[in-house]
Amino acid sequence: MAPIEIDECSPDPCTHGTCQDLVADYTCHCHLGFMGRNCDHPVPGCLGPLPEGASPWQHNMTGSVVTVEWGYAKETCNTYETCFGVTGAAGDGVLQVQQRPLEIQEGVRVRFQPDSQEVQFAIQPYKVSREGFERCSIAQGRPTTDSPTAVPFQLDPKFLTLGSNYFIVNTDSPLFRCDFGLRINITVKPNLCRPDQQPGSDRCSNRGHCLSRRTQGSFYCECCEGYMGQYCEEMDGCHGNPCENGATCLDIEDELGDGNFTCICPPGRRDTWQLLLVLQRRYTGTSCSDKIDYCAESPCQNGAQCLSVEYGPQCVCLTGFTGDLCQLTLDPCDSRPCQHQGICHSNTTHYQCECPPGVSGQNCEINADECASSPCRHGVCVDRVNGYQCYCVPGFNGHHCEHEYDECLSDPCLNNGACVD
Repeated sequence: MAPIEIDECSPDPCTHGTCQDLVADYTCHCHLGFMGRNCDHPVPGCLGPLPEGASPWQHNMTGSVVTVEWGYAKETCNTYETCFGVTGAAGDGVLQVQQRPLEIQEGVRVRFQPDSQEVQFAIQPYKVSREGFERCSIAQGRPTTDSPTAVPFQLDPKFLTLGSNYFIVNTDSPLFRCDFGLRINITVKPNLCRPDQQPGSDRCSNRGHCLSRRTQGSFYCECCEGYMGQYCEEMDGCHGNPCENGATCLDIEDELGDGNFTCICPPGRRDTWQLLLVLQRRYTGTSCSDKIDYCAESPCQNGAQCLSVEYGPQCVCLTGFTGDLCQLTLDPCDSRPCQHQGICHSNTTHYQCECPPGVSGQNCEINADECASSPCRHGVCVDRVNGYQCYCVPGFNGHHCEHEYDECLSDPCLNNGACVD
């Protein structure tokens, strides 16, 4: 029967963080400004001044744990000395499965966990020399525990020193001692966030959380809220978004890092709509909070009225003018007021239509009805401009449908039939 997995995150042990459930353990991912295994310790500098002589660095700032898993591998260390503890047995053994070197940062803990859920035996890790590691020998090794320990097992940090650390892990079962044996080289990289010599020195200016980049051999600062810069040395003047009305905040760097800023107010946008000028509202002042009076410089021309409204100036033009600023003279003929192909003549403010024959009115909009006298005698009259057209009924033709014609002239009847008109 498989063991019952317990949720170590219930109840939530992480005071200021998110809990991640592991096998027989948990880890906390701390919120910004907190550290410790349970995220219950504030990072100095974020929540208060750093006491004199204190340091925000801790040996295990994040509570990170690396789990080393391995499975069944026949004859991992095939020597009597390793598998059964028989000193002086012949043969050095041949490594069948080699674990890649594990690189961790100083302060990170290591847990050993076989990947098989059916493993019931205990393990006995040994720290050995490089020679013992290569020969797969624990003869000169140092046990990390007084007796075999049940898995999962967490290695005591005192066995993880800077540089290479060689381990051979045996089981307490003689039958599986070789089958589940493990050799691993754990290389510990220095935590570059640790203060150099002077107590209280902090690479992040006591205003952030220092994190090491294990692979690059460098570090970076996760700054507290309101601070910025490579070492969190400068106050972020734009913190809290001091600029108003859509303005862009620009932090100003100075020697003191006092957090000065300037606001870049949004530029205007010209947009024509009918006869009004519409501009996007502009602002001025230190925080772009003061509205600009668009009519202060009298932008409207030719006697137009200026209105400074929410979205900009509006120019109400006098008759005869148009444009964003009423700067253009309006030609009355531009709107093509004359109908029925009338010709438009204009001056500055007025126009006159020259109408073609048969059309009258100010805009040549009145078409004389030439069908009023019923000129079509045997047909339908359709009025045209300066004329009309007759559509005759069958049997009649002519301009006014006045002529009757003999429809039998075309001899439409076949087979000697007689046609009657």
